[in-house]
Amino acid sequence: SAAVRRDAADTIKADFNAQSIEVPNDGGKPVISRLVEIDGEPVIEAFAPVISGGRIGWVRAEIGMEGARAAMVHAGRAALISAMLVSVVTLGVLYAFIGYALSPLAQCARFADRLGSSLGSQLKIRSGSIEIDELAGALNFASRELNAQMAALATIEALNQSVLDTAADAIIGFDPDGHITFINPAGCRIFGLEARDIIGSMMERLLPEVTVERITRFMHEGVMVSGSSGRTERFDTHGMRNGGVAFPAEVALGLLDTADGPRLTCITRDQSEKKMAEDQLRLFNRALECSANGVVIVDLSYPWLPVIYANKAFERITGYTAEEVVGQNCKLLQGADQDQPEIAKLRAAVKNGTEATVTLRNYRKDGTMFWNKLSIAPVRAGDGAITHFVGIQSDVTAARRASQELAEHSVRLDTVFSMSPDGFVLFEQPGRLVDVNRAFTGMTGLTREELEGCSVEQFEEMLRERCDPQLAYYKVGALDDPEGAANTAKAPPALINIMRPERRILQRHVRLTDAGNEMVLYYRDITRETEVDRMKSEFLSTAAHELRTPMVSIYGFSELLLKRKYPEERQKQFIDTIYRQTGRLVKMVNELLDLARIEARAGKDFVIEVLDVAPIVRETVDALCLRDDPRTPEIDLPDGLPQVAVDAEKYRQALMNVLSNAYKYSPKGSLVRISGAQRIEGGRRQVGIAVEDHGMGMTPEQVARAFERFFRADESGNIPGTGLGLCLVKEIMELQGGCVELTSEFGKGTRIVLWAPAAEAVEALAA
Repeated sequence: SAAVRRDAADTIKADFNAQSIEVPNDGGKPVISRLVEIDGEPVIEAFAPVISGGRIGWVRAEIGMEGARAAMVHAGRAALISAMLVSVVTLGVLYAFIGYALSPLAQCARFADRLGSSLGSQLKIRSGSIEIDELAGALNFASRELNAQMAALATIEALNQSVLDTAADAIIGFDPDGHITFINPAGCRIFGLEARDIIGSMMERLLPEVTVERITRFMHEGVMVSGSSGRTERFDTHGMRNGGVAFPAEVALGLLDTADGPRLTCITRDQSEKKMAEDQLRLFNRALECSANGVVIVDLSYPWLPVIYANKAFERITGYTAEEVVGQNCKLLQGADQDQPEIAKLRAAVKNGTEATVTLRNYRKDGTMFWNKLSIAPVRAGDGAITHFVGIQSDVTAARRASQELAEHSVRLDTVFSMSPDGFVLFEQPGRLVDVNRAFTGMTGLTREELEGCSVEQFEEMLRERCDPQLAYYKVGALDDPEGAANTAKAPPALINIMRPERRILQRHVRLTDAGNEMVLYYRDITRETEVDRMKSEFLSTAAHELRTPMVSIYGFSELLLKRKYPEERQKQFIDTIYRQTGRLVKMVNELLDLARIEARAGKDFVIEVLDVAPIVRETVDALCLRDDPRTPEIDLPDGLPQVAVDAEKYRQALMNVLSNAYKYSPKGSLVRISGAQRIEGGRRQVGIAVEDHGMGMTPEQVARAFERFFRADESGNIPGTGLGLCLVKEIMELQGGCVELTSEFGKGTRIVLWAPAAEAVEALAA
């Protein structure tokens, strides 16, 4: 530097003043320098030869180090400042140049920095550099590819999340220490806990058997998954719901080794419904095996509809084993009997996919026939298509036989019920009338339409309206009152006095069925029995009186004749009285004997003949009246009266009794008239002989009792008679297939018609 050069010049100038110079001997080098110490200071000493055609001398120069150092420092500083200025300028220029030249590269860098947040965006740049253009193209391609990959990853992640969220099984992630790191919604639902309560818990909390020891063993001993480094294990265990409720579970453990370490997954399936379904299936199978009805299942996927299942009851009913019928069509049970109309009904049901129930004649393996009640129903798949038919069969041979017997029994009972002279009324819960027979409606005048569906109370009210209000009426307990109905059933029979449509006395019995849900009212018409009892009492009383009167006369006059002496004329009077009373007594006894004999033999000793009516009438009149008797009745018999089929003697006896009564109850000189008539009664012709008088006649009450034994219209006793004549007439005519018709008006006379069957009607009936 200039400073160094000045310092060196000053030194050299000073050295020329020196008197002696010690030149080192360095072999004649042109420049010699050495470091010496002068005055304790290090100095660089340099010699240079002076040559002018030859060496003429040496130039010695001393350079002090301090000055040199200062010069060097000064020079270094100047050089540094110069270098710095040059560097700054150079760097500025270079920066500007590089900045301009590398601005496209900077854009690429900034684009690369933003690539993660703006996937799919494209870099648009014009650099003029092939390398930068290629770099920009690569970045744009990477942006597109990354965007597509991220979209695919997002789709896969969304799909995986959807699978996790919608999976029916619990999916649990956990670490090798057994801590739960993830659980899907299904797992929360299955275990009954929230995810926040599960994450971080031990697996043992949810699956007690999945312990840390088992996890460790699984990680080392689990089944290797082919083609990967993973392992898997599946087993049945039990899980614990919230609250400590255990449930059966199927667990699948999975292990996958990754760069971030092992990943463990547990898939848990709640087996509660499956176990329940299996239990129900076992129960159903057991029920089918224990069922008393045969069960068969046929498969519709084959055209011949083969049997694929048959239970034990089917084997017992048919005699075929399940192995013998599986694969066969059920028509083997019909054998050759294929023309049954029920079979067509079954085929139509199978074709239309509907249910059907029929009763078929089937044949067991040994050939014996049995009645098979078969019900079939279709089994549909999830899409509604029919895949199978189930048939339920039962041997109803005994039931059918019992049903026929029951039907016959019911017909007999219904016949008895409808034809019974006794009335029946049936009530069922809740006290509703369900049936009534014809005899009851005839007794009471109530119609079936009036009674049907009425309650016990309504029935009682309608019946009470027809009863004698002066007499007590005993109600029936309501059927819906068990205590009242039971008491009624245990009570003695009640008497019901019907006034309308005619006076009747009904005896009512009440019975409850064993189940207590039905009540039967039984009404028996005891009017005749009551009347017979009354008549019997009156008969005994009257018979005793009628027999006593003549017997007393006979006994009294006989005693007088035996104990006292009377004049002959007086004795004759007594004997005449005894004779008349004895005759009366004999006549009464004969009539009683005739009546008893006729009733006892029921007309079996009658000799029925075909006779003309007119001769019988004249013979009877001749036997009753003397010739030219002024009281001879007027006979008016029309010509052409049909013949009658009667016992001549009994018919004559009946006509005689009627004529005798006509004369006894008519005043002297009154006319008795006999006339003939004919009519059609019940589809048969009858011939009637009418005897009409103009005597004392009878009241309606007396007419109603005229045919009773010992009844007499004359209660004074002035008219002789026993009161048995008309009763005997009625028996005679009815036993011959005829009847007696009596009409009378008090104070004006009586008309009695003896209706006998015409011979032609008897012959037609016999044919």
